[in-house]
Amino acid sequence: MSSTISGFLAAGIAAGIKKKRGLFDLGLIYAPGGASAAGIFTTNRVAAPAVALDRERLRAGRTFAVLVNSGNANTAVGRRGMRDARLCTAAAARGLRLRPEQVLMSSTGVIGEKLPVQAVTGALPELVRSLRPDGFFDFARAIMTTDTHPKLVRRSFRLGRTRAHLLGVAKGSGMIHPRMATLLVYFLTDLAAPAPLLRRLLREAAADTLNAISVDGDTSTSDTVLLLASGRAGNEPLQAGSPAARSFLAALQETAAELADQIVRDGEGATKLFRVEVRGARTREQADRVARRIANSPLVKTAFHAADPNWGRVLAAAGSAGVAINPGRLELVFQDEAGRQRVPVVKAGAVAPGYREKAAAAILERERFRVILSLHQGRAARIISTCDFSADYVRINAEYRS
Repeated sequence: MSSTISGFLAAGIAAGIKKKRGLFDLGLIYAPGGASAAGIFTTNRVAAPAVALDRERLRAGRTFAVLVNSGNANTAVGRRGMRDARLCTAAAARGLRLRPEQVLMSSTGVIGEKLPVQAVTGALPELVRSLRPDGFFDFARAIMTTDTHPKLVRRSFRLGRTRAHLLGVAKGSGMIHPRMATLLVYFLTDLAAPAPLLRRLLREAAADTLNAISVDGDTSTSDTVLLLASGRAGNEPLQAGSPAARSFLAALQETAAELADQIVRDGEGATKLFRVEVRGARTREQADRVARRIANSPLVKTAFHAADPNWGRVLAAAGSAGVAINPGRLELVFQDEAGRQRVPVVKAGAVAPGYREKAAAAILERERFRVILSLHQGRAARIISTCDFSADYVRINAEYRS
């Protein structure tokens, strides 16, 4: 798969931030001609200084570079966190002959440890020299923490006579339970579009993709999603509500959905991806609360890891979501991802007539499946994608800092 996008260069190297030598841990995206830019970020109150810095600098609606380090979140370290983020972006700006405010930054990794600024700044000359059009695979490697593989998606599409492209690069495996953004995700396009429209489209694209996944129910302090547009495709700038803007939104949603699935499938220790679909809620918010409660239940996730159709855990999780539901109306179905096999599990709040546990277990043995809970109280619905919990999840997190 080609990983180039007109108007952007990228690089990734090992700077010595991570404890294990030789692991890539410093990445850079560079737009020589600049790019319209928008972002959405974590709602965690203990947000990383890099998040605050990016929010401040994105007010201009334009940027030239994004510096990303992994292995250290540069969070919960006092005032030096913002100071160090500014020092690193200033050093990157000097290397690229930019102003500091033209450089954004993301940091991901261990919380509460000081960022090794000298390792970052000392590696910047090599990082800048490594920039190239096809450097995004190395960039994707450099932003990984507990991920098992880099995550990239590229799409080509037409807007009238214009041939346009979109590249998405992401990291994420644990501490995934986003609100308004998720993980670290970077979308790059060669289209021309104003920053306010990019921001609106990014929020809309994330709502049912990146904002509808969970691995472990923990919200990161560093969640960042950026959308940069270089304008190299030669189109007239996108306008809100236009057919071209709608076509770009569709491409953005498809790319975000594919990255979201890659993230969940690569959840720490995960062996299965399943979707929790709640139907018939009074409001979308209530459907979301019930779906997230089921998706985040350790009891549900461990049962499904063992292909144990312990449906009582699903109902118990739904009942603890803080939403008024009528137990006598609940209907639960286990279904394969394609919808070809469907096993009714609960009907009118009790075990469904003719329920066969072996058939239900066979669904849960698949790598992908769907859990559909109907509340029969309204018309609102919500789907949350998540994964199972295995013994490897405990091992990975127990050994994270060792």
